[in-house]
Amino acid sequence: MPPATAAKKQYNREYRLKHRDELNAKEKVRRLSDGYAQRKSEYDKTYHQAHRAERLMRYKARYAAKLEQERRASRKRYADNPEKARACARASRLKHLAKRLAYNRNYHRIHGKEIALKRKWQARLKSAKRRALKRAASVNLKGIKAFVDGVKAKSSALCYYCGAVIPTKGRSLHFDHIVPISKGGQHSVANLCVSCAPCNLSKHNKPLSEWLKTSLTQQLLPI
Repeated sequence: MPPATAAKKQYNREYRLKHRDELNAKEKVRRLSDGYAQRKSEYDKTYHQAHRAERLMRYKARYAAKLEQERRASRKRYADNPEKARACARASRLKHLAKRLAYNRNYHRIHGKEIALKRKWQARLKSAKRRALKRAASVNLKGIKAFVDGVKAKSSALCYYCGAVIPTKGRSLHFDHIVPISKGGQHSVANLCVSCAPCNLSKHNKPLSEWLKTSLTQQLLPI
């Protein structure tokens, strides 16, 4: 920094410290003047738009430099008061709901084809993985087919987990692996059960003992 510039900055700092009250009073009068709020808002908007790229770069650099520190602080705040953290998160979601929905709609409009293609491949990979697991864990496929056909031949069935009556015609009838295949369960009649959609979708691929602890909304039968 040139000596003249350093000297000027030092002079300005000393002047502001010496005349702080006087400068603050002038600033208050200026802010209360007619049209100040609108002029300030327009100036800020113009400035932010003109320097958006620069500001984003500064923000990203600052975020990257303090990433681990911020993550530790965030985890600590959540651990110290999880209820407050969840309440703040809910309030933030509700406050910015319209903005988030508009952003999502616009994003899907622009990237709709990419998203659809990605989801299609994800579904194919998931289906291929499940088929491979089934082949590896299959026991007596004829028995499984007979079990499924026997259930569907009836007008209704009972959910193994909650006892709900399920019509066998339509999409309400699910068949579930009691011990998930992804957790080492067999694809066999002994490991299959009839399930209602809410129970099956809620259980997903959780072990039975883990799911029972978290299934607060379902009136489950004793297993």
